[in-house]
Amino acid sequence: MKTSFLPVLALPLVLSACGGGSSPSTAINLPVTASGTILAAQLGATQTSSTGANGTEYTTTPTEVQASDRTSSGLAITVSSTADPAGSTTRPRRQEALVDTLTDVAVTGALDRGATFTDVAGVEGTTYFEESSFGDTNARTDARTQIAGVSVYLVGTPRELVLHDVSAIEVSSFDSGTNEGVFGVGFIGNETAVASVPTANQATYSSAILVQNGYYRRGANAIASMRLQDASTKDAPSFDIIADFGAATLTADIANLELVGQQIGNANDDNLLTDQVAGLFMQADITGNSASGTQMWFTDAAGNQLDIFSGPPVGETAALVSGGFFGEDAAEVAMSGILEGTIFIDDMDSGDSSVTPTGPVGFILSLTAGGAQ
Repeated sequence: MKTSFLPVLALPLVLSACGGGSSPSTAINLPVTASGTILAAQLGATQTSSTGANGTEYTTTPTEVQASDRTSSGLAITVSSTADPAGSTTRPRRQEALVDTLTDVAVTGALDRGATFTDVAGVEGTTYFEESSFGDTNARTDARTQIAGVSVYLVGTPRELVLHDVSAIEVSSFDSGTNEGVFGVGFIGNETAVASVPTANQATYSSAILVQNGYYRRGANAIASMRLQDASTKDAPSFDIIADFGAATLTADIANLELVGQQIGNANDDNLLTDQVAGLFMQADITGNSASGTQMWFTDAAGNQLDIFSGPPVGETAALVSGGFFGEDAAEVAMSGILEGTIFIDDMDSGDSSVTPTGPVGFILSLTAGGAQ
């Protein structure tokens, strides 16, 4: 018998916290087969492994920030999970369940220059459920491809979010022969039937960034992690996603943000990297039960776009956005984006933000947000 444990995901992403509260016993959504969309980029990478009670697990991490290949549109992904007959189910609390699972991952299509994810089957891992959420799959025991998902946010707090029909995901594949990785962010779930998606009026979805993965170049042979956080709470950002079904647009205009991460001489991941970035804008065009577009950029405190045409601190060079509706009558939404470009980081050597900014340096940021009406 395997030993179940609460999921601590070592993939290069930031997962929103959960916990607290009381509710009826959670439902276990297994077996499940779910479809969705991922955006992806190919980067130089390295892979590490660690061995514990559940076997050897693998972590694939970028070693560069300039993509050698990327998607110009979303790729279809199908994820299937079943309870592992050799595993067990653990219930730390009535509203929680952690189930040992076997997971299949299949991605249709390739990146623009031919890079692909490696399909895998029967990958040992766990799936976590909270308050009858869709389920958070964590399958990292195959060196070729790893997957992690998130469908809950700050449970037991006033900003609680539990998604029942969709999960944000990150997927990575590693090629040990070329030392390259394909990194994807996206979503899977119970897609809304096209006929059930509204064609008029607006819907507001209480949302949060559930998965994000950011890096910038901080030297000739080094990169450092970065992420967006709420400037007040220091948590992963929560905000509204607006679906304007009449105008056929899906929009996330996120304010009061900080861009934080590691700096040379300070390995902590909560250093303020620049005081110029105060928000993020994403928008995609709705078609049926999905959305796609290329509008994604950082904004300043006034909500103005920071881009290559206005000079420092940011020059975006590539952006891609994808979205989808899930559940009955588009009750839930997911929205992913990948942004590549250059950014000025405040004093990369000392961590003192009062020093004149240096740069620009390359960066890549990928994320998935989810929300419910």
